[in-house]
Amino acid sequence: MLYIVGLGLSDDDITLSCLESVKSADIIYIEDYTNKWLGSASLLERLTGKKIKHISREGVESDKLIKEAKARDVALLIPGDPFAATTHFELIIEAAKQNIKYKIVHAPSIFSVIAETGLQLYKFGETITIPYSHGNYNPSSWFAKISKNLSNKLHTLILLDIQNGNCMTVREALESIENLDKNRRIVTKKIVACSKLGTEQRKIVFGSFQKLKKIDFDIPACIIIPGNLHFKEEEALALWSCG
Repeated sequence: MLYIVGLGLSDDDITLSCLESVKSADIIYIEDYTNKWLGSASLLERLTGKKIKHISREGVESDKLIKEAKARDVALLIPGDPFAATTHFELIIEAAKQNIKYKIVHAPSIFSVIAETGLQLYKFGETITIPYSHGNYNPSSWFAKISKNLSNKLHTLILLDIQNGNCMTVREALESIENLDKNRRIVTKKIVACSKLGTEQRKIVFGSFQKLKKIDFDIPACIIIPGNLHFKEEEALALWSCG
């Protein structure tokens, strides 16, 4: 049996279904490379009486979990919702191919809690991630997707890269956008920056690039570049305006 379990954004999002799945599993793994979870694995261990092991991207993307699930009950715990990161659905495909039973436990994710900003979910275009540059690796294809969303009058949710446990900051992401925005189509807009959405410590700020670069945001954080705004969205963003 394979359990694919969403943890939500913090301890407060842990569901009864999540607890029951962890208690039922013989082996429990948690991954922390797709998102920064604000909860505590040690708390989950105390609540369930089970030991939780960390697993790397390589471990998740190998055949390790599928092999173990053939003989034992295995749970993979994932920050946010299990399928916010598309790589996890490959486990379901492989489990189905090999006649391994599976259970999916959904939970809140960034794709739902961004509605806290007041921007309407159905008006978002393609989500992008700004990756870290290293060595000769300096990708820029993500920038064209922002422009495409703007041309289609859609909002853009921008996720920030995580590498080796380090989360990209809002300031770093804004500087990456500035470096590629030669026509200044984006950097002259007012945008939204958020951190710890879905928790009591959330921060939402609506303002110019220059003002947002001067504000410290916790992690995890994200950026939203608004497209065309409905008047109710304008009213909502006014709640978060920094001038």
